[in-house]
Amino acid sequence: MTDPYEREAAKAAIQTLEREIARVTEQRDGAFSLIQYAGELLGVTPQEHKSAHGFKVLQAIKDLIEQAKGGGDD
Repeated sequence: MTDPYEREAAKAAIQTLEREIARVTEQRDGAFSLIQYAGELLGVTPQEHKSAHGFKVLQAIKDLIEQAKGGGDD
């Protein structure tokens, strides 16, 4: 790739990809922070793996909704 226009286009594409990766990473980190906070509010014990913790938090939310509807076993 010796054409200066191609080189500049490639640099621009790389910069765009780097920005998108940073944006997605920031969103993912923000989403997990929200999940952690929800877990704290719901009394969910932190799990070793993020996905397991997220599942526990979602299950606690589901249980809470069921209780609110009167369908809980409590």
